[in-house]
Amino acid sequence: MNGIEAFIVGSVKYLGKERWTIRGRACEDISLGDILEHDLESTNGNTKLEVLSVSSYGREVTTLYKMMTGLIVVSVKQECELDNVKMLFK
Repeated sequence: MNGIEAFIVGSVKYLGKERWTIRGRACEDISLGDILEHDLESTNGNTKLEVLSVSSYGREVTTLYKMMTGLIVVSVKQECELDNVKMLFK
């Protein structure tokens, strides 16, 4: 992985229809529309995740700033398993 560490993953939940909720802490600013990547090798090269929503402390925000904890909802274009992801990259 050549990207910058952007989000430390605490927990992951599959929502269905290629969408996942990921809770954790931002290492870099995370905004709506950002494309993040994971480093799992079992996904056949499908590493791109698009940020669909961002929230912190129960409120929707447009950006999760560096060092804030929060929740992001991401979309994956192809089916993949994100249960073992520990870090997301920019």
